[in-house]
Amino acid sequence: MNASIQPISKRFERMYSLFLDQGLVQAQTVSRQSLQSKTP
Repeated sequence: MNASIQPISKRFERMYSLFLDQGLVQAQTVSRQSLQSKTP
């Protein structure tokens, strides 16, 4: 039972880390755009 659960959790961890990376990149780009729009 444990052996069948492990690969799935590993895959989920990888997907989650990728998802977090994308979220961080999007947040950085959004903050950068908002800063650029604030500056005249």
